[in-house]
Amino acid sequence: MFRLDNLLERWTEIYAPMQHNPSAKAKPEEKAFFLIDRWADQNEFQRTFNLLQKPSLIYCTTIEAQLADNRPKQVEYQYNWYLACKQRTSANPITDDDGARQAKLDLNDMMIDLLAYLFTLADFASGRKPPKDTPQSVLDVTAALTAEDIQGLRGLRLEKTSWWSAPVYKNGWWLMGVELEGLDPRQLCIVPTRYI
Repeated sequence: MFRLDNLLERWTEIYAPMQHNPSAKAKPEEKAFFLIDRWADQNEFQRTFNLLQKPSLIYCTTIEAQLADNRPKQVEYQYNWYLACKQRTSANPITDDDGARQAKLDLNDMMIDLLAYLFTLADFASGRKPPKDTPQSVLDVTAALTAEDIQGLRGLRLEKTSWWSAPVYKNGWWLMGVELEGLDPRQLCIVPTRYI
């Protein structure tokens, strides 16, 4: 199955504002990528956000799917995640309207950068070469794509991505929710090896 979370985690590793350390031995403040089931549940980001100083991506592992409207034998997935950043001010985050506005603009800029990354990967998966000024770190990601990644990237409906800023979370941390749809490239059919 296509794992969008792996490609998003790789982005957090190479994206300069985040520089996620994927090591299991990484200190909490070195992390910028978190897997959660649901936001309402206690999770690693919520337990450690007060130690973090850099933006983060929080990916929801809950599976949301349905049969595609125009393709009855294909499954359509809904991918959900959050971007988070801390307000860049020493003032009280509750009363600092300029800092709050800037945090939301920062999140929007990060989302635009993430979309550019995903479009570059999807274009590569469709046979188009990345632009000449593409950073080597992104080219390294395209070179490491598996056949499953390529099929999954082709099914992403990046043009239908939606995102929105949410009210301040805690202590000056702001969130941006993101939704993305994607078609599973596999057709629904009986897999004989899964039956007795």
